[in-house]
Amino acid sequence: MRFRNLVIRNIVSPYGMTAAALLLFLVALMFPPSLYSSYIQEPDFMFFDPASLVFFLLCTLGFLLGLKLVDFLFPVHGFRYEKRETRFSPMWFILLPLIAGTALTVFSIVLLLRNNNYLLQLLLTAEGGQLRDPGGIEAQDTIVQATPALMGIVWWAIWRKDQFNIRGWRRSALHSAIVLATLSMVMWCVLMLTRGQLMPILAGIAILLLLRCFIEGKLTPAFILRFAAICTGSIVALFASFSMLRGAADLDTIISNILGYTIAPYNRLAAILDGRLRYPFAGKGLYFSGFVSSNRAFNALFHINQIFSWPDFNTVWQSEFGAVAAAGLNGNLIFAGTFGYIFFELGWLSPLLLFIYGLAAGWAWRSLKLGKTAGIVLYPWCAYFVLSWFGTNSLLEPTAVVLLLDVIVLGLYEALLVRTPREEIWLS
Repeated sequence: MRFRNLVIRNIVSPYGMTAAALLLFLVALMFPPSLYSSYIQEPDFMFFDPASLVFFLLCTLGFLLGLKLVDFLFPVHGFRYEKRETRFSPMWFILLPLIAGTALTVFSIVLLLRNNNYLLQLLLTAEGGQLRDPGGIEAQDTIVQATPALMGIVWWAIWRKDQFNIRGWRRSALHSAIVLATLSMVMWCVLMLTRGQLMPILAGIAILLLLRCFIEGKLTPAFILRFAAICTGSIVALFASFSMLRGAADLDTIISNILGYTIAPYNRLAAILDGRLRYPFAGKGLYFSGFVSSNRAFNALFHINQIFSWPDFNTVWQSEFGAVAAAGLNGNLIFAGTFGYIFFELGWLSPLLLFIYGLAAGWAWRSLKLGKTAGIVLYPWCAYFVLSWFGTNSLLEPTAVVLLLDVIVLGLYEALLVRTPREEIWLS
C-alpha cells in the first residue's frame, strides 16, 4: 500500500519523470545488440557500457540533488487549490487568451501554406520526406513562435478552468476552445513535419490532466495503467503517421524510427564517452542553450554569434551528420541525448549543470503546487525536458523563452482581472 501511494503521488512529479527517464536508459543499456543493429544499421556500443551507466547515474544524481535542495529549503506539502472570481465572465476570461493564441497560430499556418504552395500536395501524396532537407520548408516569414505561445496558454487554461464556477454550455464551449487550440497546434506540427514540437504539447496536456485527477482523488493504479496504454498507443500512432507523411509506413520503418529517437541517442552517448564521436563545434558553448546560440532575433540584437565566433544553425546541424557517420554510426540519426550534448561542453563536470537544472525544475514544481502561473506554464516544459533526456539539451531552447513571456503576460492578465480568492484549500 505504501508503494502504491508513493507511485500515485509522484507519477508526474519531477521524481516520477526522472524515474521514467532512468527506466528508458536502462532499457537502452540492456537492449539486445543484434536486434538494435538490425533496425538501426550500426554497431551497438551501449550494451552494458560501464562509462555510460556511471555518467548517466552521476548526471541523474546531480539533478535529484537540485530537486531535493528546493524541497528541503522551501517545502510545500500538497497542492493549493483556490476558488477564484473574475471581474467579468469567467468563461470569457479563459476564452480570450485561447482565441488570441489560436488566431495567431491559424494565421501562421496560412502564411506557411502561402509561402510553400507545394506543401499540401507533397504531404497528401506521402512525399513529405523531401521537406526534411535544409530549406525544404520556408517558415521564416511566419509567426513561428505562435505555437509554443499557444501551448503555454492551453496548459494555463486546462489548469485554471476548474478554479472558476463554470457550468453547463459555458463549460462545454471552453472545452471545445481548448480542443480547437490543440488541433491548430497539431496542424502546424504536421505541416512542419516536426515531432519535436508536437511531443511537448501532448506531454504537457497529459501531465496536467493526471495532476488534476490526482487532486480530485481519481488517480488509481488501474487508471494510470490505462492512461499509460493510451499514451503508448498514441506515440506509436504518431510515429506511424509521420512515417506515412514522409513516404515510409512499413512496420520495420516505424520500429526503426521509434528506436532511432529513443534508444539510439544513448548509443551515441557511449561513443562520445569512449572518444569515438565528437561534433566539430563541441567545446564552444553552442550546446548550452539553443536560444542563445541559434535564435536569429536574439543574435541580431546582441551579436552573440560574433562574440563567440559561432557558426549559424544550419552549419552546426549539417556538421553533426558527418561526425556521426565518421564514427561508424548511422549518419541519419544525430541526437546525442541531453547528457551527451552537455558532455561536449563540460565533460565529466556535467552533473554540476544538471544540479542547476534540478533547482529550476524543483522551483517550477513548487510554483505549480502553490497554484502560481509560472508553475502552471513552466512545469510541463521542465517535466517534458526530463522525459526527453534522450533528445537534445532542450531546457533553454527558444520555446522556454516564449513560455517565460507567456508567464509574464498571463500573470499581468490575472493580476488585473482576478479578485482575491474566496477560499483556499490545501489538498495532499
